Amino acid sequence: MTSEEYSIPSPPPRIRLRKPPKFPLTQLGNAERFVFEHGEKIRYCFAWKQWLFWDGKRWRRDETEQVHRLAVLTVRSIKDEAKKEHDDELRSKIEGHARRCESSYNL
Repeated sequence: MTSEEYSIPSPPPRIRLRKPPKFPLTQLGNAERFVFEHGEKIRYCFAWKQWLFWDGKRWRRDETEQVHRLAVLTVRSIKDEAKKEHDDELRSKIEGHARRCESSYNL
């Protein structure tokens, strides 16, 4: 086993809800979205100050910015959330939040 591979038990199977919950339009809401969408395949190791991702067999250090790419997908999914919203005012708020979140500062 190399220094970047770690044999830790695999993540438990994820139970998917039929409909995702409504998340607040805040940075914390984005973090909750991120965990909802990708939490079964990522972990943060505070001792190493580094992200790990599940490669299907083992937890690996994220040396290829996989977690950052997942964060980008999460922010982009907010636009999809807006498209599904029927209330015009709320849809507009969600779209504005999605635009603000796309800055690299917010990722």
